[in-house]
Amino acid sequence: MKFDDMKKTLSENFVEVVFTKKNGEQRTMKCTTMKDLVPESGKTGFGQPTTNTVKENTDVIVAYDLVKSDWRSFRVDSVISFNTIDSISVHES
Repeated sequence: MKFDDMKKTLSENFVEVVFTKKNGEQRTMKCTTMKDLVPESGKTGFGQPTTNTVKENTDVIVAYDLVKSDWRSFRVDSVISFNTIDSISVHES
């Protein structure tokens, strides 16, 4: 899946992403960038449109981790799986 597709999916859904961290560890993250569900203070620059002229890094996606209740990022090229999930399963570990 490409950056733009992942970004669009995250803005409309809950997603479970499995990816390889820089240290080689595999991580599963349940996340989203849906405007109504992420903290207001963290929206700008985290997957949401900004008004500045800095070019967006299309190698990294920043999303709100629903389990850790904090912003996290992952590299697009490290994604093993990327699947939408329903809201009922979001807070399961």
